[in-house]
Amino acid sequence: MHTSTIKQGKTLRMIALVTLICLLVGAMCGCGVFDKWFGGKGEEPILEEPVDSTVGFRRTVLYFQTDDGQMVPVMKLLPWEEGIGRAALNQLIDTDTNRISAAKMGLKNVVPQGVSFVLSISDDAVATVNILGLTELSSAEAEQNMITGIINTLTEFDSISSVRFEFDGKQMKKLSNGTLVDGVFLVQALNPEPMTVANEGEDQYQMTLYFPNNSASLHVPVTRTVTIEPTFMLAMQELVSGPVDITLRNCFPEGTQVLSATLEDGVATVNLSGEFAQLQSTPELELAALESIQLVAKQFASVSALQVQIEGTDYQSASMETMAVPVYVNEYR
Repeated sequence: MHTSTIKQGKTLRMIALVTLICLLVGAMCGCGVFDKWFGGKGEEPILEEPVDSTVGFRRTVLYFQTDDGQMVPVMKLLPWEEGIGRAALNQLIDTDTNRISAAKMGLKNVVPQGVSFVLSISDDAVATVNILGLTELSSAEAEQNMITGIINTLTEFDSISSVRFEFDGKQMKKLSNGTLVDGVFLVQALNPEPMTVANEGEDQYQMTLYFPNNSASLHVPVTRTVTIEPTFMLAMQELVSGPVDITLRNCFPEGTQVLSATLEDGVATVNLSGEFAQLQSTPELELAALESIQLVAKQFASVSALQVQIEGTDYQSASMETMAVPVYVNEYR
């Protein structure tokens, strides 16, 4: 073999090797491998697939406050993108566009205008949120709603189990109005009602109830504390008894009694006293009541259907015929 041929072969192999190295380096940079190997703190992408059938969009649950200050989850379609976690947080900021959009549903954004976020997610599913440019908020309630909104929005993602906060790159123990922000936070209870003082030796348990706002346009989750272990029957009795907060509505006519409440094979069956039938004259409130029953039931078991009875006889109404089991507490309109 001629010397020139040997040199040409070596040159071709060298070019192929350099090309392969370049391709590998490009792939690792694009996937964030160098960040993990060399300590980079860029946002790690959340890797769940979009769960919406609409190509390019993801069903994402965000947390807003109502005009009365209650926190509510709302599902909104967001364009699918790398860094979808930070994109979700950006929806909570009180920008002009977000404010107008939220106001259409009677909602308010929980993060003040001018704030931005840097988000990183560790291998053990802890999200670190660095909040940049936060100024003093007006009250402890505003602080807590912001913190709750951020935590609960992020923990809706399967890849995030808890949240840690930084402010302009530094950790703080509490905000100006006393809200604690030090440590690692799990999902926050929504709109907790005042707790009664337990007797010595009594256990305390929490359950979530759902009541409509005054216009019946939103389901508002409420955390109620009880002294016996929650069951679907107990939750239904508490639901029918109504909310403590006077800005929320009781769907159920006065005098309604829960005769039984069971969950079996994905079917929630609730037997109510005759007073419930009065709701047929107010279809909007009737639908809110039926949906609230199903939302309450879903915290105890998977629910695919609802059966309502009045004094043991199947309840018939237009709402019952057309209603579907709600997938989300509220959906963005």
